[in-house]
Amino acid sequence: MHIPTEVNLSPEAIDILKRLMCDSENRLGTRIGVQEIKEHPFFRKVDWDNFRKQESKYKPKVGDEEDCTRFDKFDEEEPFYPPEERRNRK
Repeated sequence: MHIPTEVNLSPEAIDILKRLMCDSENRLGTRIGVQEIKEHPFFRKVDWDNFRKQESKYKPKVGDEEDCTRFDKFDEEEPFYPPEERRNRK
């Protein structure tokens, strides 16, 4: 996997990305579970014992429960149907 240098990620961030986006037999967490991920240097400053008690550093402004302004907008596309389904839809 190639991560462009212009994204300016730390070595720890690059390492965890590469170790999570790989073949499952080599993936971080497959040996001892989630503890393996928590112990990765990328998360060295995370207080896992008090994680749920911490206040979020990022609080997005949300208008209401259906507010979608934080999502990118894409042109609508026709849904993909496998060839055998396309024949049955005509």
